[in-house]
Amino acid sequence: MGRYQHGLLSTLSPLALMIFAASMPQLAHAFAPHDNEPANNAQIKDNVSLTDTTTVEKLTALYADMTPDQDPAAYRALVEPALEEAQRIFPENHPEVAQRKVDLAMAYAAAGDLERAGKDVDPLHKILEQYRDNPKYRQAFRNALSLKSYVLNFQSKHDEALAININLVADYKNDPNMSKSRDYAVSLNNLAASYFEQGDLEKALDYNKQATEMARTLDKVPSDIAIWLANRVAYLYTAGRTDDAIVAAQNGVATGEASIGGDNPVMANLYANLGSIYYRQGRPRDSFPMIRRAYELVEKSAGKPTQNSAAMRVIYAQALSEAGRYGDAISFLDNAIPIIDMAIGEKSDRALVARDTFANALAKMGQVERALLLAQSLVETRDASLPMGHRDRVNSRDLLAKIAFQAGDYDLALQAAGQAVSMRGQMLPTQHPDALLSRAMLLKVQAQLPGADKENITDEAQKLLDEFIVASNIDLQSAQAKRLRPGFAWLAEIFYNLGQADDAFIAQQWAARSSVDDILAAAAAERSMDNAAAKTLFEQRRDLLNERSAILAKLEGNLRKPDPAFDMGALDRQLEDNRVKIDALHHDMGAQQIAALQFTAQTLNAMQAKLGPQNLALIYSRIDNGWLLTAANNDAHRQILISNDAEIEGLITNVRAGLQSDASAYDAAAATKLYAILFPKEMQDLTKGRTALLISANGKLGALPFSALMMENGLQKGVSHHSNYLIDKFAIMRFSGAPRGTDNGYGQENVQDKDLGDFWAVGGVSGKISGDNMAVRSAENIRTLFDLPQLTNAAAELRQLADAIGPKISTLFIGQDATEANIRSAEIKQGAILAFATHGLVSGELDGLNEPALLLTPQGGDDGLLLSSEIGKMSLPASWVILSACNTAAPSGMDAPQLSGLAQSFFQAGAQQVMASHWRVRDDMARRLSVATMRNAAKGMDSAQALQHAISQVRQGKDGEKAEQHPFLWAAFEIIGQ
Repeated sequence: MGRYQHGLLSTLSPLALMIFAASMPQLAHAFAPHDNEPANNAQIKDNVSLTDTTTVEKLTALYADMTPDQDPAAYRALVEPALEEAQRIFPENHPEVAQRKVDLAMAYAAAGDLERAGKDVDPLHKILEQYRDNPKYRQAFRNALSLKSYVLNFQSKHDEALAININLVADYKNDPNMSKSRDYAVSLNNLAASYFEQGDLEKALDYNKQATEMARTLDKVPSDIAIWLANRVAYLYTAGRTDDAIVAAQNGVATGEASIGGDNPVMANLYANLGSIYYRQGRPRDSFPMIRRAYELVEKSAGKPTQNSAAMRVIYAQALSEAGRYGDAISFLDNAIPIIDMAIGEKSDRALVARDTFANALAKMGQVERALLLAQSLVETRDASLPMGHRDRVNSRDLLAKIAFQAGDYDLALQAAGQAVSMRGQMLPTQHPDALLSRAMLLKVQAQLPGADKENITDEAQKLLDEFIVASNIDLQSAQAKRLRPGFAWLAEIFYNLGQADDAFIAQQWAARSSVDDILAAAAAERSMDNAAAKTLFEQRRDLLNERSAILAKLEGNLRKPDPAFDMGALDRQLEDNRVKIDALHHDMGAQQIAALQFTAQTLNAMQAKLGPQNLALIYSRIDNGWLLTAANNDAHRQILISNDAEIEGLITNVRAGLQSDASAYDAAAATKLYAILFPKEMQDLTKGRTALLISANGKLGALPFSALMMENGLQKGVSHHSNYLIDKFAIMRFSGAPRGTDNGYGQENVQDKDLGDFWAVGGVSGKISGDNMAVRSAENIRTLFDLPQLTNAAAELRQLADAIGPKISTLFIGQDATEANIRSAEIKQGAILAFATHGLVSGELDGLNEPALLLTPQGGDDGLLLSSEIGKMSLPASWVILSACNTAAPSGMDAPQLSGLAQSFFQAGAQQVMASHWRVRDDMARRLSVATMRNAAKGMDSAQALQHAISQVRQGKDGEKAEQHPFLWAAFEIIGQ
């Protein structure tokens, strides 16, 4: 029955609901003895040997092997006749009656009726306590106590629940007959859940581990193990061990689906927790199917919405809020909150978490006063029911501080934030992400107070920024940075308001930091390394990171389409072995070399010194309810706070909707308005004399094709006119982070010689040939590959590219020669140009494809799919990589970093810049744009200028072919630098 979990707040945010469980045992059904002695207890007055118990035994046997959560209604329907028969033949206070009443209370609890279950269990455990020393009824007494602790946790009476569970674990431990049993394992899990409620995470993790390890040793692994694995996710995340929580969630899902099936209701909590992790990692769209699957499983099992499914709907509402769909989130909550209130009370943990989410959504919708009243009531309610130091009391103050700040009530915000910092200081180490976040929120409030000591605020902000950076660099994969991202954004805003532009610029880079930035930092360090031994270590580390990426991609693929034969144990061992090797390399490298691998934010002066006279750098970083724009040329800079985030999101949606196909109606009004917002008048003086934009944008702006924005005259002249778009005025290059400069000086006039580097080309692959030969792929894969259209322009495109480049050596791998082996054996030298004209595939597009890939021709042991992890292991120090394919800059998911996927892997392999696409592109347009771009480059233009002129030529038909105006056909392509 433990699948019907108790929802809790994570300490990361008062809006971060996760599911954890206090599990109930499968009841041991004891029957009256058939001898002349009563059951070894003088209090049993009736002579059961004279009582015919055959019927009650048969009725009880019908549900003896069931657990109530499998089907609460069916379970209850079988319990009730057995209880009626027991009441007919035994006195009302007899343990046989009490035991079956506990069974019935379990059914009520499983159906979400905690009020009825709690009312029934209290007198029952008192009856059974009289028989606790009777072996026949000892388990029934334990069951009643366990159910009582379960109900107490739902009622937020955590101290009472903890005391019960400590005693139960001790009882099982001292019972030699129960030293290794499902009931003992359940009791260990329940004790872990109680310690979690008390904030003792180490004990929670320890007892949780004991529970799962014991469960694995049983002849039949209980389905509860899936719940306990879900609990572990919540514990790890609350402890600040984000990466461990992610792995635990994925591991739990894969293990549970393989052992008990993905449609088992017990899996709901694992799906909910994995979905919760996804949206808190900035991937709300990835979380939607997981959370939806969770609450649908629960409601299908129960035949109606329950308090548990309602709690999962609250998680769904949180993901909706993360995606900016606040109205939809409120609608979900309007339905979920009454269900929770009716089942377990409006002051229960789950009811309060739902109201946290409601208050947040209201604030985001602009209903700040209503949100503020609700946030204040939540603090009062939790203070009245929870012990001092409980994390939910702290989280309520975090929420109140944020909403009060938004409402302009700085005194209230200061009080709430100060209390949160004080309480967390007693609960957590100073470098814990939540402690750092609380301090950043307090400083943000203090900076807004009238008469604030700006010098002191600046000093404190600089110290805190340093602490944030140290905490973020603990993990080279930036999981900590993701946890700390809101705090970096707050610090950026603080520095901006104080006029500290350089510090604001550093903080905003950290706020936008992603795995792409870590890869670029490591690649740059490897390129600059002149020590042969150290370079070897760097190369080995790069290979190990790519190996890790491929292992995790297999896990992600199994989560999308579970395979019962999937060997999770082997994958765990591979990950552990990989981690040991990485740790050993780090030990051999030493601190200085490891530091060189880490992302480092630039100063404004350093960036400006690298900008050419034609360049304007624009860095847009997401902060609370808006964006911080840093605009800089080589002479001056401006920082501007853009606050209308909701409007920006709607405009981006409208612009992207017009880029679905060349038949879509492009929203010129939205494109023009978006331009006006993102290019405010305060920065217009910086554009004078500039011809190249170097753009970095995270979040929603990362998916925006800036080239298709329309300047102020766009509405008047219409979408068909050839001089309305931003690309007509500026060459555009995209970056992750801030532009750092490249060997050829981006954006400057005539920096490349007309004599370009050696040319290597790969493409002209037939989907049908790949399908015929791809024996390692499934039948579904082969059928999909058959369906891929033939790229009739690809071979001609590569030959035309070779002609455009000129007299340098050209090597073309076309058709049957376009193999992985040929690419691996190619000696790509510094400054070379590498082009692919083939299908680009995103993760999950084909059955079994777990990461982005380029379609090649299979040969020998190669399957014909060049995976991003395989690319990252190669040495490809090309000055250009031209990916004339679909989705080559696309992320693995809608919410992943926008320069991930294939473009990212080529950077890891050493490429300087990549020409890639953000959505599916037409074969003939890919050929025309890539060839025109390279012809322009051969004339001395840099990469961004070359693409800019190619787009103009194609739109006007000046490349000798039909003029094509619709931005769907050309805006997908961008030059991406580092």
